[in-house]
Amino acid sequence: LSREAAVKSMVLLKNSDGLLPLSKDLRMVYVTGPLADDAQVKLGNYYGLNEDIATVLEGITGKVSAATKVDFRQGALLDRTNVNPIDWFSGSAQEADVTIAVMGVSNLLEGEEGASIASPDKGDRFDVSLPESQVAFVRKMRENAKKLVVVVLSGSPVAMPEVHEMADAVVFAWYPGMEGGRAIADVLFGDAVPSGRLPLTFPKSMEQLPPYEDYSMDGRTYRFMTEEPLYPFGFGLSTTTFSYGKLQLSMSGRNTYDAKVWVTNEGDRAGEEVVQLYVSALDAETRVPLASLKAFERVFIGPGESETVEFTVTPEMLHVIDDEGEAVVAPGRYRVTVGGASPGPRAVALGAPEPAWAIVHA
Repeated sequence: LSREAAVKSMVLLKNSDGLLPLSKDLRMVYVTGPLADDAQVKLGNYYGLNEDIATVLEGITGKVSAATKVDFRQGALLDRTNVNPIDWFSGSAQEADVTIAVMGVSNLLEGEEGASIASPDKGDRFDVSLPESQVAFVRKMRENAKKLVVVVLSGSPVAMPEVHEMADAVVFAWYPGMEGGRAIADVLFGDAVPSGRLPLTFPKSMEQLPPYEDYSMDGRTYRFMTEEPLYPFGFGLSTTTFSYGKLQLSMSGRNTYDAKVWVTNEGDRAGEEVVQLYVSALDAETRVPLASLKAFERVFIGPGESETVEFTVTPEMLHVIDDEGEAVVAPGRYRVTVGGASPGPRAVALGAPEPAWAIVHA
């Protein structure tokens, strides 16, 4: 990934009290965690190489002012309890203005069978939770840190509800590529405004995932999951604040509607909002998804400014699959929802703006 692409893919999952972006002039920053100075984790499973692969530690060190002290201790192993039980790491968290803990999994634990040499299951993951040794490490950091930012690197969803509660800010950076360390530092210290959105649902635990005993979609993905997820599909925060006005729908043809909504940047930083349109069939007689993403648009909005975002809702967007397997427009009501994440209370509870919605009839 390029640096810009890595920034756009990064997802801000929590930002309590507007902690991010951090000041580049802090007195002391403490960087820790099993992946903070790991170059390989940036690359994932398929990659090229160059002579300058920036780790998160290098990105942060190159970002802060010359007067800022940066301290580093790895502190924890990737997937097992430290062999040496002596605590050499928590003292720096007490001294630092902010502690940045870089956690997650790498291609040593997930991915291609031959590369996952630390995986007991040849690269498969039978548990999507963050390794317990890392959760215990974050607990220790929380006891000592004045402010705690958790950066998570992974190629797949990570169930980490306790870590979410403990952290002041959470950034999910995937496997961000060779420029990933600098891209992460750009987001943490305000040289880039995050706009990434989750392309899948993050569960709270394995218990929320139905076993694959058949091909039923019951309980799977944002389209059929009725339990509250950890992070919903399409979710992602910004370091500025967006709001949505009333959704205006006008019929322009048979089962065709023009949709228009005002999106306002209420913060003091310019940023991109990913405006998403979902459709829900409310009266269908066959089983249908709770909601389906039908369109989205990235919109760059300056501080204090508003933009009109327009979509066309076509008959194809209203299609449901009937009992004969045919795509049809079911008679009845359809809810059209436009917002910054998939519909549902969890996204708003996590900080997403209230979506706009309206009902149309087919």
